Amino acid sequence: MRELLPLLDGWEWDILFVDTPIMVTRGERKELYRKTVRGWVYGAIIVCDSSELVGRITVDKVRAFEDSAKLLDVAGLTYGGVCQFFQLTRYSPADKVYTVMYSPPEPFPCKGELLFEASLPAGATVNYSVIAAHGAVIASVTDYNAFVDSLRRVLGTARYGVL
Repeated sequence: MRELLPLLDGWEWDILFVDTPIMVTRGERKELYRKTVRGWVYGAIIVCDSSELVGRITVDKVRAFEDSAKLLDVAGLTYGGVCQFFQLTRYSPADKVYTVMYSPPEPFPCKGELLFEASLPAGATVNYSVIAAHGAVIASVTDYNAFVDSLRRVLGTARYGVL
């Protein structure tokens, strides 16, 4: 689908980037982003000061994906492309900077409520973690009929065909 998007109508990039610090205390879960979406999640990122902070992406109240820098490091998934979806792009205990990126090999389709959250487990060794920045890139369908009509036009299908 990513190759077709520039040729289609009725969609737009929904880019989220927040660099206002957010504190998450032990045992707490914080909502970072919530929106009803019809489209594709291209990626998400979280930068924090604790390897134990867990990032979670949920679609329509069904837990989809979650991981933490600590678990990725223990599993040896510290290089991009090794992990199925999550990548540990920076792991620096000396600087207390951990960056976890959600980057699926193909954009993740999403229809319904999309929720990004962060939590610090009750058993964490730190009392709190500060999220320095977080973000996401989503291709959102804004006009379903225009999108489907342009898709039919590009693919050359009949007006009342398969789609």
